[in-house]
Amino acid sequence: MVLKLLSMMLSMKISNKGKDPFECGFNPTSSAHNPFSLHFFLLGMIFIVFDLEIILLLPLINLFSYLGWSFCFILMIGLIYEWFLGSLNWF
Repeated sequence: MVLKLLSMMLSMKISNKGKDPFECGFNPTSSAHNPFSLHFFLLGMIFIVFDLEIILLLPLINLFSYLGWSFCFILMIGLIYEWFLGSLNWF
């Protein structure tokens, strides 16, 4: 027991200073994994769905000119549906 205490007191102290995370000259104060809002994730998914819908159906509108207003009508119905579900409310 005495040898163990003597070994602990006389041993070289290894600094952990080089092992600390270091970014841009500042020590991190919080975790790197910040929680995200599920509402903003849902809003982003709605944006992607509407964006893909426009990208995929836009060539058809140019091909058939009479489908232009019906395309806008279908997009408006989808937007109103999402609005009534409450997916587009910010708060």
